[in-house]
Amino acid sequence: MGRLVVVALALVPALARADQAEWRIGAGGGVTVIDARAGGVGGTGVGYAARGRLAYGLSNIVELGLVGGYAHASDLEFDSTMLKNQTETLYADVSTFSFGTEMRWTPGVGLARAFERTGPYVAARAGGALVMRTSQQLFTEGGLLIVAPSADLHFAPFAGAGLGVERRFGDHLFLAAELAAWFGVDAREFGLTAEAAWAWY
Repeated sequence: MGRLVVVALALVPALARADQAEWRIGAGGGVTVIDARAGGVGGTGVGYAARGRLAYGLSNIVELGLVGGYAHASDLEFDSTMLKNQTETLYADVSTFSFGTEMRWTPGVGLARAFERTGPYVAARAGGALVMRTSQQLFTEGGLLIVAPSADLHFAPFAGAGLGVERRFGDHLFLAAELAAWFGVDAREFGLTAEAAWAWY
C-alpha cells in the first residue's frame, strides 16, 4: 500500500502536466539578422543562429534558465567606414557568441484551457556577448582593396527578449517557434528560431 501511494504521488505532477520543479534542456536554431557597427557606421547582414538552453521551473508558469548562442552573417557592408586612417567601404563577416540568463513566463492553463498543450510564452534575457569581425576588407569606390585588417573582437553586455509558441508532446517533448531580439553595445540581432526541448523531474 505504501509503495502504491509513493507511485501515485510521483505520477500526479506528470498527469497534471505541472511545470514546477521541472528541468528542461533544449537546442535550436534558425535565421537571424545581425546589425553591427564598425568605424562609427552600421552594417546589416542575414545569417544563421544556434542556441542551447537549460532551465528549471520555479513555478508552473515561470522558468529560470541559462542560455548560450552563436550567430553568424557574412559580407556585411559598412559604408564610409573610418579604419586605418582611411574612410572607405568595409566588408566583413560578423559572428557573436553569447551567454546569459533567461526568465520565461508561460501562462498555460492558468490563463486559458486552450493553452493546455499549445500556448505562448514570453522570455527576458541578459548576459554578455563576444562580437567578432573577420575577413575584413576595406575597398575604395572603384573596388580597389586598400587594406585587410586582422580580426576585431570585443566583449559587451546585452539584453534581449523573445516571444514564442510551444507545443508539448506527451510528458517530456516540447517543440517551439520564437521571434527574438537582443541588443548590445556594437551589435543587435533579430531572429526567427525553432527549438526542441526535453523535460524531466
